[in-house]
Amino acid sequence: MNVSRELFRCFMILLVVFTCLTLTINSYAADKTGASDTITVVTVNNRARLCNTPNAGENGTLARINTGTKIKVVDTTSVRLPAWSVTWYKIIHKGKTG
Repeated sequence: MNVSRELFRCFMILLVVFTCLTLTINSYAADKTGASDTITVVTVNNRARLCNTPNAGENGTLARINTGTKIKVVDTTSVRLPAWSVTWYKIIHKGKTG
C-alpha cells in the first residue's frame, strides 16, 4: 500500500514540475518575439482580428486575418489584463496598422 502511495506522489510531483516547465518555456518564447520577427497567425475560429488598440473590442476591428498567415512584427507591447498579461503585436496587414 505504501509503495503505490509513494509512486502516486512521485507522479504528481513530476506532473507539476513538467507543467511549470512547459508554461515557462512558452512564456519565454512569446517574450522573445520582437520587431522584425515573423509570426504565424493561429486562432480557434480561423480568423484573427486586427485592431488599432489592444482593448478595442469588436467595434475596433480593422480587418480579419486568416489562420496560417505569416506577418512581420513592427512592435510589441505588454498589456496587463485583470487576470494576466498578454503580448500585443503591432503589425501591418494589407495596408492597415494595428
